[in-house]
Amino acid sequence: KIEFHTYTPADEKTHAFVIRRLDQKSTLEEIVEDLKNNYRLEANKVYEMKGTARPLYLCHRCQEWRHATSNCPAKPKCLKCARSHLTREYAHQHLNNPKRANCNGEHVANSTMCPIYIKKVEFQNQIKQTEVTKKKTYQHYYQKQMYGKTDDSGNQQYKNRQR
Repeated sequence: KIEFHTYTPADEKTHAFVIRRLDQKSTLEEIVEDLKNNYRLEANKVYEMKGTARPLYLCHRCQEWRHATSNCPAKPKCLKCARSHLTREYAHQHLNNPKRANCNGEHVANSTMCPIYIKKVEFQNQIKQTEVTKKKTYQHYYQKQMYGKTDDSGNQQYKNRQR
């Protein structure tokens, strides 16, 4: 058997939004009503978020990072013991001896202390930094071509262009 991942086409995706800085006195029902009446948005689920989002997301079926459970055809792995079953099937057992599904460390699969998680976050940060560097390089080149000189920080030092 070949393991693979699938992706949901854009037209079939639902959208998730985080609304920040809301009035603390607003109820969830008032928020749903406001979204419907003022923005013509139907809300399937609305809840108050606690904490902050992690930079990577975890599939709750196979315990691998960076893909969604809804698109995962892989065999299930337990978050807590790494055996071949869904976590919810035996959630009350094996709480005292966690085992990481992929690195076999003594922690649950969603631990931010997992060496695999740390490496993936570092790699993702390197990619973001590379993208920022490429963008700055392009902006520097563009400014130089369009406006003449730029200083080392990329600020434009305008000069008259000849046409």
